[in-house]
Amino acid sequence: MKKSCTLFILFLMTINLFSQATDESARNLEVGVNATAFVSSLFGNTSFDDYLFTIKKHLKSDKTLRVGFGFNGSFLTDDPSSDDITNNTTITSFEFDLRVGAEKNIMTKGNWSIKLGFDGITGYFINTRKITQGKRIFQNYYLGLGPVTGIQYMINDRIGLLTEASFFTSISEIKDEEKSDSPTFDDKDKRTSINFGMRIPTNVIFFVNF
Repeated sequence: MKKSCTLFILFLMTINLFSQATDESARNLEVGVNATAFVSSLFGNTSFDDYLFTIKKHLKSDKTLRVGFGFNGSFLTDDPSSDDITNNTTITSFEFDLRVGAEKNIMTKGNWSIKLGFDGITGYFINTRKITQGKRIFQNYYLGLGPVTGIQYMINDRIGLLTEASFFTSISEIKDEEKSDSPTFDDKDKRTSINFGMRIPTNVIFFVNF
């Protein structure tokens, strides 16, 4: 929660700084934050299926280059005084997701507009569980691509709100490894899968043009 608050405050400070120094004719950079994910993190829910930050570079002819990224990490240690050996566990996890693509404004009516685009996506997840007899490591790499569409509303000429839906195909490599104190009992499993999925428009992105 403290980390999320700090990031959001720094974001607002940056907006204030650039808004005082940026000429309207030079507003071709857009920076956004996933407001839904931020609010969720305030209530202790840091699990969300979308990108936390977005950066867009507006080009001519309503074309835009786009980048989105998100990250999440946790560290948990159970009570070591417990008599139950399964409770004597330390769990560390980290997740990072990145997308890079392009979009175009295809229709505008008043303050509303519709976006169509295409993204390449990649990400990495690792979970390490340390137990009395050793540790277990789960890793997942993925790489994919797919189309994206969004609806945008401009509050004024600089600030707006956006929600998006995306459809993607990805290939994942999953590694599941168990290491014991005795290397003789080490176990490894590696598999590859092809996945099809989508992100539904349940998140609201708050953005500012500089």
